[in-house]
Amino acid sequence: MGMENGLNGIEWRLTYYTSDVAEGGKPVDILHDFYLPALNRAVRYDRVAGYFRSSSLAAASQGYTAFLRHGGRMRLIVGADLQVQDVAAVLAGNQQRLSDRLMEELQNPDDWPDEVQNGVALLAQMVASGQLELRVAFRKNPVTGQALAADSTEDGYVHEKWFVMADDQGKRLMGSGSLNESRTALTQNAENLDIHCDW
Repeated sequence: MGMENGLNGIEWRLTYYTSDVAEGGKPVDILHDFYLPALNRAVRYDRVAGYFRSSSLAAASQGYTAFLRHGGRMRLIVGADLQVQDVAAVLAGNQQRLSDRLMEELQNPDDWPDEVQNGVALLAQMVASGQLELRVAFRKNPVTGQALAADSTEDGYVHEKWFVMADDQGKRLMGSGSLNESRTALTQNAENLDIHCDW
């Protein structure tokens, strides 16, 4: 990639608030002002998000395409706010059961909106190529220390939201804020991000 295309090649804002106004009087757009340029320059993306949907991959597909093209690897830890049966199947390592469950959900993929088709396709490609490692985080019972069941709400949810991106020169930036990993978060919600760079 080279230095001019590294993460330090852009003067990042310290904060991104969708309720803020950027230069030129336009509202801050976290997807276009931060997320896409950062993905275009990163080769590593480590992310913790309480909520994940493949729609985030579709919404940011331009950035993810560049990220994958230059060998980017993503590690993602998400809360258990997924289909309970899918989480259980993944954790059990039962590939056939997971496959059967997914096929039930994917009855008519041609009827899905384009952004859903694109997100699911990109998610499958990233997992198949080994460029995405996904883990599901569970809360522990504070007394027994045992992981709570996937459908339990007795002790809250894993709700953290932060990330670290790195470029091929080893430059890193860290972000935290309200942003989950979903299309709605990237394109519609009122969100905030605080950014810290190591250079």
